[in-house]
Amino acid sequence: MAGEATLSGSGKSCADSYSEAVRKRIERWIKLLTRQMPPRMAETFSRLFVLENGRYTFNDLGQSGWMTELGEIPFDATMTLDRGRWVFDIPFSSHELVLTADKNLKYLARILMCGNIPVPSGLLVDGLLLSEFENRPPYREYFRRTFRKYTIHAGTTEGGETAQAICREMHLKDGMCFTASDEIAIDSPLHLICAVPSGPVTLLPNGIRGVLAMVSKQHFQIGTVSPQFLEIEKHLKAGLIWVARYPSLLGQIEVASEQSRPAVSIALHRLRERLMDMPQHWTSPYGELARHLKKFVRTGKLCRYTGTLRWKVEGLDPLPEPVELALDHMAFKRRAAYRQRRRERKLAGLAPSYVKPKPEISKSDKWNASIRAELAKMQAQQNAFATSAGVNSL
Repeated sequence: MAGEATLSGSGKSCADSYSEAVRKRIERWIKLLTRQMPPRMAETFSRLFVLENGRYTFNDLGQSGWMTELGEIPFDATMTLDRGRWVFDIPFSSHELVLTADKNLKYLARILMCGNIPVPSGLLVDGLLLSEFENRPPYREYFRRTFRKYTIHAGTTEGGETAQAICREMHLKDGMCFTASDEIAIDSPLHLICAVPSGPVTLLPNGIRGVLAMVSKQHFQIGTVSPQFLEIEKHLKAGLIWVARYPSLLGQIEVASEQSRPAVSIALHRLRERLMDMPQHWTSPYGELARHLKKFVRTGKLCRYTGTLRWKVEGLDPLPEPVELALDHMAFKRRAAYRQRRRERKLAGLAPSYVKPKPEISKSDKWNASIRAELAKMQAQQNAFATSAGVNSL
């Protein structure tokens, strides 16, 4: 662990709730480790992690450098889809539990595959929104999230050649800057196969265009390239089209989650009733599984598994990484707030200048109110269309 981990925010929106979940997991992990240490060692260890203003910092107390190595973490339970059946292998049962597959179990599997991180209900049900995320081009695998922001100024050497190419695509004048939260790592195929210089990037449309410009430059210089090079170039071009539509998909998450929450809640309730109606025996404790799910699975606009078991789910396509999605959603809300303030200043006749987003835009009640307003506006438009159609028919 090095640097800082930003864990601010404890709201109930899709963008904010994951931070609170991560913070609680870190607290439980620290307490669990300190209980297994001698008192003096536990006191020293607990002081290494400092939480100030929603930000965790690793403090080495002036000691020598630390190196952390994390191996593969074992799973505590598995849920596998096998030929139309879901097979549970859980620690409180000596035998496998088998259930016929249905949509209720599919919702549960998607919640469990996210671990203890909240996932929006709109991504649990089968629909256009989920299919859009599942069919996302694999362009993101060429970049790595840095979880910290880099400020890149145009006309300098900051960020390297790739970052300056992004500045040119953004038409930034010397001294102007953009913020990067992703990077091309030295082990990325973009660097190893396409010879694109490593460095910080942004995955907004102009950022992808800047990376594509560097790839095209390398393609021209090399001449004949490998099939892997052409595949990466194809993925980036498809990713550019998808990124242009990404903000509209992020804006649909809140609405889709509000509409899907009753279906998910009813589905898990019916699943618990089904487990309780199964034949009860010490070799097949379906009732114990039902009680475990009732205690540790939370439903709503955000769904989350809060238990201590680490589940391995097999047989379903993976959901979008919830932490990545939450970070993108927060950035989307900040950009929407900034544009709203710019519009307000323009209508007021004020000169355009940098303005900070309204702090209340991140509050869940304000965000939900804006979503309800948009739904009411859409309903009013549909009623107007229906009225005009009726008049024309007369």
